[in-house]
This record gives sequence, structure tokens and C-alpha cells, in this order.
Amino acid sequence: MEWKMTVGQMSKLFNITAETLRHYDRIGLLKPMINKENGYRYYSIKEMEILDLILDAKYLELPLSNIKDVIGNESIENYIELIELQEKTIDEKIDHLLKIKEQAKEKKKILNEIMNFKNNYNFEQLDIVQEENTTIYIPIQIIINSKVKQKDSSSKSMYLEQWMISYRAKDCNTLIYDEVNMGVYEKDAHNLIIPDNKKILKKTYSGKAIKTKFVGTFEELEEYIISILNNYYKNDKELNLNINVSWIWSVYNEKGTINFMEITIPLEV
Repeated sequence: MEWKMTVGQMSKLFNITAETLRHYDRIGLLKPMINKENGYRYYSIKEMEILDLILDAKYLELPLSNIKDVIGNESIENYIELIELQEKTIDEKIDHLLKIKEQAKEKKKILNEIMNFKNNYNFEQLDIVQEENTTIYIPIQIIINSKVKQKDSSSKSMYLEQWMISYRAKDCNTLIYDEVNMGVYEKDAHNLIIPDNKKILKKTYSGKAIKTKFVGTFEELEEYIISILNNYYKNDKELNLNINVSWIWSVYNEKGTINFMEITIPLEV
């Protein structure tokens, strides 16, 4: 005697609704046996195996048409192909989730740093480093119009690439914000596909630089930079310095947008 389950029993066993089973019946994906005497629908072990395959494929977001083809052919080779596709999809999802997990860990680390961070106003204690960098300046319109691509966009969006804003310091008290371009260090642009365009510029700096992090609004940032310039340069000196500000994170409170940034100021000696 063949073992059989009703629609209700089958739905409870697989934790799905009876309507889901009826839907699979209507589209020809999972056809139950029908008792000709009473019209009742029943499922055998064969349908249980098929339903298990369907639900796995649905969870992995595989097209139901793939399942239907396999079921229709009833070929072992086709079953193997479908299972291999499931394995490949699982591996891709695991890889994607691991990347998201790493992102979450990095975000948590940054947020903890912001919570415990205090701006350093003892300017003599700021780090002075030997800086060797090439900055790529890309017009914002080129980025907005999707002319810059990512090699891998699965781990983070274009927004989260290591972009910078920049200022030109004419003197100790005059900062000119670059409204046209976004910058990125060439060493941080490995995930970007940047088109050839005469409006995209590269500038290389080699020498000593003041490097420090800062938390605050952009207005507070500019005041902080001017204070640093006044500490390290003569007030009447013409400077013409390119100052890069790397964006790390933003949070929002009653003051508005609070940014966590790293400032790099060339130090001419």
C-alpha cells in the first residue's frame, strides 16, 4: 500500500500554506494524486521529495521554471545539474554574507572610535608623517552620471568608496572648497574603473604632512584647518596648499550631520 498525505498534512509537514500547494498544482509544478471516487488530493513520497527541491530552490531565489523543467524530464542528470546550481548559489550567498559581515564589523569599529574620539587642539602633538600619495580628482558629474564603475559592487556601494573632498589654502585664513571634484587616493582606487577623460586630474605629493582625524560639521572642520594652518605657517604667507579630507563616516544629531574625517595638510618646511 502506497503511503499518502492530504493537502493539510503536507502543508503542516513543510510549514507552508495549503494555498501554496494549490498554486503549485495550478501552474503544473507539483501535481497531487487525485482519488477519482471522492476527488481528494493526496501526495506520495515522490511529491514530498519534489516539494523539498522546490522550497530549497525558492529560498535560493532560483527560477521555478528550472524546477519545472527538471521535474518534467525526470532525469537524474537534470537533478544533478539543479543541485549543482543550488550549491553554486549557496556559495555565492555565503560569500556575499561574509562581505556584509565584514562591513558590519568595520562600521561597528568606526562607530566605537567616534564615540570615544576627542579632537586634538594641542596642535604641536599632531602627527607629522612622510606622505607619498597620488590623488585622482574626478568631476562629481562624471561620478553621478555613472561613468565611474566598480569592479565589485557586492561588498559596498559606490557611495562607500574612499572618497575625499579637498580645499585649496591660499593663505592661513582662506580656504577654497573644491565644489567640482571628488578625490580618491590612487592606492585606494583599486576597486574603481575610471574612464579616460581630460577633466580627470592626478596630483602627486611627496613630503611631510600633518595628518589627523576630526569629528564635527563641515563648518567646524574648516575652522579647525584654519587653526592648524595658523599654528604651523606665518599668518601673512601665501600658501597655495592642496588639503585632502577623507570621509570616514557620518552620524546625525540635533546639530545636523556630524562627520568623522581624516585631514592631510602638506607641511612645507
